[in-house]
Amino acid sequence: MEAASSGTPQLIAGLKLVQQKDDAPLFFAVVPIYKQPSSTPQERLHNLKGFVLGVFKLRELFDASALSKRPLGIKMTLIDESDPSQQRVLYVHESRTSTPIVEGTEIRQPMPHFWGKTWSILATPTTSFMNHHSSFSTWVIALVGGGSSFLLAFFTRSILSRVNQIQALNRQLKTLAQEDGLTGLANRRRFDEVLSMELSRSHRQKTSLSLALIDIDYFKQYNDVYGHMQGDHCLQSFAECLRKAIRRPTDLAVRYGGEEFALLLPDTGSPEGVILTLQQLLKRAGIPHEASNVASFLTASIGVVTVTSGIASVSPSELIEHADQALYRAKNAGRNTVEYIRISHEKEEGTRALLRAIS
Repeated sequence: MEAASSGTPQLIAGLKLVQQKDDAPLFFAVVPIYKQPSSTPQERLHNLKGFVLGVFKLRELFDASALSKRPLGIKMTLIDESDPSQQRVLYVHESRTSTPIVEGTEIRQPMPHFWGKTWSILATPTTSFMNHHSSFSTWVIALVGGGSSFLLAFFTRSILSRVNQIQALNRQLKTLAQEDGLTGLANRRRFDEVLSMELSRSHRQKTSLSLALIDIDYFKQYNDVYGHMQGDHCLQSFAECLRKAIRRPTDLAVRYGGEEFALLLPDTGSPEGVILTLQQLLKRAGIPHEASNVASFLTASIGVVTVTSGIASVSPSELIEHADQALYRAKNAGRNTVEYIRISHEKEEGTRALLRAIS
């Protein structure tokens, strides 16, 4: 839990996996991911979303760094000095020459403290190197200094790349989980989340909230006449009218299920303007509907409920029930019409819309 509470990625070095086919030592990296920025250990633990785990072969990290481009004849040993009482050799990169090393000439070069680890690289020359170069220490300082920085930079980029990939995938999955696949509108799951949140906000801030349930008129008959593929195109066109009808980023257009849709309108005490705009858009779209008994084009029946002054006693399920009652009245009134219910001071008042049929 150290990584979670500190907010700092942690490394475990020198591991070997059970299914690993070779003996190459590994780095195991643990990177905490949070729901939102957090500054204290308590906040980090509370906002912890999960971890990104990465496994890296030390040999591959060395081969990708500048250290692998060193001259022939230098043996490199990576040492973990995080625990001064128990230093560990993590990896030995051989000299790439058959000549023996020169004992007593090794140089230890510290590396930057990184993700909870303190390392150093021990460089030991071979006789071949000493015969061709006059200053071993200059080579080591230049090579290890630049190479270790490149090694750490490469390692960091690899980890961050995996973090970014996972975060992008999480965003994509979240979008898919909250979006209707056919119309691109919010789905029922997203609707339930936002409705609960907006009702709480309405009560807290003493603002109005309107919900419209919308049912396409005679959609079963539409499918019977035009076919289910054309029916899908019809639903997509209807969804586009819904998108155009709403005016603010906080408004939410929803595919509630089948041919039933919803509009959630926060801070809206008079939703008549949005509903009128939707009816006008449907008329202009002019989607043919030969099987309709109310118009020659696609129409909808709409039930709207408005809660004023943030009434605390209304739950999400009760608000939906009120909207459904209004929708039922609209259908019984002959379809292609709107019924409104206003809940004010915990009393229900019903009004018949004057927008009966725009045709």
